[in-house]
Amino acid sequence: MKSKLMNTALRGLILSISCLVASANATPIQWGIADGGNDHWYEFITLGTDEFDARNNALNSDHNGENGYLVTILSQGEQDFIKTLTQNSRAWIGASDSITEGTWLWMDGPESGQELTYDFWAKNEPNDHSSGEDFASMNWNSSGQWNDWGSPAYNISIGSIVEYNNSVNVPEPSTFAIFALGMMGLASRKFKKQS
Repeated sequence: MKSKLMNTALRGLILSISCLVASANATPIQWGIADGGNDHWYEFITLGTDEFDARNNALNSDHNGENGYLVTILSQGEQDFIKTLTQNSRAWIGASDSITEGTWLWMDGPESGQELTYDFWAKNEPNDHSSGEDFASMNWNSSGQWNDWGSPAYNISIGSIVEYNNSVNVPEPSTFAIFALGMMGLASRKFKKQS
């Protein structure tokens, strides 16, 4: 009886550790067209960094042959989808007004250099509090709204959301293996018929 309890407790501990590791090393999740999405992939990075490292890490990331960038949020639907990934944790997004104060642009991705056509700022934001809040973050409050942050005086370290455009559909390696097996099967049938 005692060993059964120990085994059950051990399995519970292993499951808890597995869940923690999985949440820390999340894999990108696709917002599919069938779900009202754009077919892009999104990844919530829980590791806290400042806005510069978050952007650099995003631009140097890769998924299915696509380079990443800090997320560009273009609609309330996209905002709602991303909020579910972050579970209300604060995170950097790809908007900045560092070029011209008060003119918010997307920094990277397909919308690079474009002014925001959708925003979800919290009340009284963006406010450039303490001069130099030139980068956007989301989940300033429980509704997922945005805040301008990033002044070096704050030394802020939060998560980030990386987006991967799905412009090139790269098949998974298993797709190639299944295709090769199918071709071998067809070739062997043809070879048997000729024998």
